Amino acid sequence: MSVNFDGIPVNLPSHAHGQGYADLHFLIPEVIERVDISKGPYFAELGDFDTAGAVNLVTRDRIEHSQISAMTGLFPTLSGKRDDGSPRRFLGYRVLGIGTPSSGDFRPYFAAEVSGTGGPFLNSEKLQRYNLLGKGVYQLSPSTTVSLLATAYASSWTGSGQIPARLVEAGLLDRYGSIDPTEGGDTHRLQVITSFATRPDTRSSFSATLSALRYGLTLFNDFTFQTDDPVHGDEIEQDDQRTTLYASLRYDRLDRAGAVAFLTAIGAQFRFDDVAASLWKVERRVRLANCLGVENPCVSTQDRQTDAAVWMQEDLRPARFLRLVVGVREDLFNFDVQSTKPSGGLDPQHPDPLPPSVQRSIVSPKASVVVTPFEELDLYLNFGRGFHSNDARSAVESGGAGAVPAATGYEVGARARLFDGQLDLAAAAWRLDLDSELVWSGDAGGTEPAGATRRQGLDLEARWQILPWLYADLDVSLARSRFKADSGNGNAVALAPSRIVTGGLTVQHPSGIRASLRVRHVGPRPASQLTSEDPLDPADPGGPRVPPCSPALDASTAQGQRCYLVAEGYTVFDAAVGYATARWGVTLFAENLTNVSYREAQFGNVSRVIRASPDLRPGFVPEAHPVQDVHFTPGNPLALQLIGTVYF
Repeated sequence: MSVNFDGIPVNLPSHAHGQGYADLHFLIPEVIERVDISKGPYFAELGDFDTAGAVNLVTRDRIEHSQISAMTGLFPTLSGKRDDGSPRRFLGYRVLGIGTPSSGDFRPYFAAEVSGTGGPFLNSEKLQRYNLLGKGVYQLSPSTTVSLLATAYASSWTGSGQIPARLVEAGLLDRYGSIDPTEGGDTHRLQVITSFATRPDTRSSFSATLSALRYGLTLFNDFTFQTDDPVHGDEIEQDDQRTTLYASLRYDRLDRAGAVAFLTAIGAQFRFDDVAASLWKVERRVRLANCLGVENPCVSTQDRQTDAAVWMQEDLRPARFLRLVVGVREDLFNFDVQSTKPSGGLDPQHPDPLPPSVQRSIVSPKASVVVTPFEELDLYLNFGRGFHSNDARSAVESGGAGAVPAATGYEVGARARLFDGQLDLAAAAWRLDLDSELVWSGDAGGTEPAGATRRQGLDLEARWQILPWLYADLDVSLARSRFKADSGNGNAVALAPSRIVTGGLTVQHPSGIRASLRVRHVGPRPASQLTSEDPLDPADPGGPRVPPCSPALDASTAQGQRCYLVAEGYTVFDAAVGYATARWGVTLFAENLTNVSYREAQFGNVSRVIRASPDLRPGFVPEAHPVQDVHFTPGNPLALQLIGTVYF
């Protein structure tokens, strides 16, 4: 998925933690005006990572009133203290200030946010986050504006990591405990964006945007514990330091030929990433001398990736009831990777010097048809080709093969607006074919390219304005995801959601009362490529089925026994109630209202626990073999937050 901020891509290619990594913690929610969402690879102006769809978070041009806001909260169901001595019941704090001139044509604003929490974990999260944002929009003339936006973000934390489900289910580890209490990291981000927009006449517009980003992340993870190295453990350090430059141009023009309207859009985009990425073997955050029998770091490269693109889109209205949208986009990539290891190789498994840089291009056609037989109903058909780039290191090492795999999407749907627009209903059936799937690698602590996949599903949505102050919404997504080829290890796409439901009720009463009740549901899904539908013996399709993985199979799975993993689903309710006036507001927010125990993030991989951590309970026995298991980060228990805001 493509993630954007004021039209600037947030996804980071060739990232040390995984291709396309996107961190949105630098955003301050109060300055976001809207979130634009698009489904599928059907829009020509969207490029890298626009496969399943895209989101664009758009900031406000101005803030009407300055404000100060403070939040505090608690976990009412927790007791005791964290390892740092702080009470586990205390949720944390957040302080926000936004300042803007009270009058004048030019009204820039500045926002500052400080927050921290220990989380519900026994091993205190020690999260500290700092955000600064400033934006100003200046009107050069009635038809021309320039804007400048700057953001600064820094954060540090200690993580409890992904813990093995087997130890929690056996009562040997608290679900908020940890195996390696030294996980965590720190990150920083500085970005400046400037934009120019003008309307030469009533039928055309032109815009230009420039962005410069300086980013850094140091991340400590331990996914397999003592599987590969029983002496020092398997903790790794991932480092990513980069500078990113981005530029875009866009021109729109509306013309008519008789009764036919033509809205033409053309654009060009350029992006350059200069990345210093490395992977280190560490023990308790201390770098070791060796990695897999060779010198540390395991991997260290200077990656330079360039993406230059041009695109065009034509939006035609040949009749009142018919709309045709056709577009095309071409991207040209250059991947250049220089190993900074003394050996000159990419990693211990690939010690040979890297080949020269490689170039690859991809053409992405798009087409949509929208039929409106009457004002209340739209019928549409979409086709589009998108893509995601793969890591520059794998692109260069493979000589460019599979560097920019395509994603081809198809969609047919309908949208109805009933009862004078009070009820909005939509349904769409879709299919998405990826030439190369990005899958999670527990050993590498990131993503890696895999085979071709096919996803197909059904999306349903409803919006109902029940009363002028009461609103209901519901979204349901059903999907099936499979690798196109089964190499004997099953063809399920691990962790791909099969059922997602979100919805709720929202109250915004003229008296100032605000309230909401929302639900989020994720259904169970495979955590491995094998499922209960696969045969135990690939040569005997009609024979016994694959069993679920369990600690009882630890020895046999270490020797190649086939088993399957399931990532549990969950249903969580959140609620909020508040009151607001022109001068002040107060809100009480309850996360996980029913206090269900659920797994927020889940991964299927092998691990082995030999050394006892402070959180392991009596009765733990060091494991003799690696065990295939689900590893998870728990979701928050019931959390209450009280937020107060003053406007001036």
